[in-house]
Amino acid sequence: MYTVKLFAVIFLIKFPSYSAGQLIAVETAAKLPKRLAHSAACYDEDDSIFIFGGWEEESAPNYESDKILRYNISTDSIETMPTILPVGVMHGSVVMDNLGNFYYLGGYTVNEESRAIFKYSPVDGVITEILNMHQSVVQPGGSFNWNATTAFFFAGGYVPKSILKFDTEANTINEVAELPLEFDQVAVFWDDIFEFAYIFGSRRNSSDDPSEIMDRPIIVFNPVSENRIGVIDLTYSAITGPTRTVSDSRYGYALGGFEPYDSLMRFDPVSFDVEYLPVTNHPGASEDGLTKFWGTSVVYVAKLGRIYFFGGFSTGSSGDIWHNKIWFIQTN
Repeated sequence: MYTVKLFAVIFLIKFPSYSAGQLIAVETAAKLPKRLAHSAACYDEDDSIFIFGGWEEESAPNYESDKILRYNISTDSIETMPTILPVGVMHGSVVMDNLGNFYYLGGYTVNEESRAIFKYSPVDGVITEILNMHQSVVQPGGSFNWNATTAFFFAGGYVPKSILKFDTEANTINEVAELPLEFDQVAVFWDDIFEFAYIFGSRRNSSDDPSEIMDRPIIVFNPVSENRIGVIDLTYSAITGPTRTVSDSRYGYALGGFEPYDSLMRFDPVSFDVEYLPVTNHPGASEDGLTKFWGTSVVYVAKLGRIYFFGGFSTGSSGDIWHNKIWFIQTN
């Protein structure tokens, strides 16, 4: 197991590589009801993916969505659930407990940060506000489930300063660690074998070129160790826009918010290799290479070996595009 000491700086430099194998972003027949970015999605471990909130480009002046969508994997169909969120939200995070309930935390509502935690039960269609946090949580790529009843989130708005522990059984949320570095954006990869979280990001007030793949710090967090947090150096492209991360039993993956924008970032927590896998039909692809992509919501469906992602935002020389498409990438 890889160990770190509290706030120790360990220089471990691994260079990223580009895979020769080509991945494809396959468009599904189903489409989102409206063009949507900055939503949050969660897989129910069966046949459904639930998508919460987001920015609906066609819903001016109230762009923040209060809708809950359900995508059915086997039938490739999508529906709007009759239950709506109490307010329109975007940029939040969602996790699921061992009973199949979903919890939407933080993000933004109309013109302000949301500190509410909403609990949604798909079985009875009931949604309730169970907590109001004392800190905001506005980091889409900064949450992970530790086990069936515990999740962690990164608090402090767009400049996260601490790590929060959320207990879905007790309905409590507490600060468990401060961050030794300030990141404007974060992407967190959770290794459920050794129980470490690896926090990538863009250093606040850094003069480094964010487009350059170079030596940068990451934060390592272990929820069970006395020495919970430390810093190591890896070589990667800075996380400069809202990204989403997922993990399988071997790798962590990220989509959107980093260069190359038409790639899938893959992190190996055993070897510490960082790869940027080219993806054909990626919404961040363009002939001039100037298109940027972020703001999608992402889930991993283990039984199919697929990463599904929903909507998002592209910007480049041809203008801005808000997407209503659904894609999947076959990873095995």
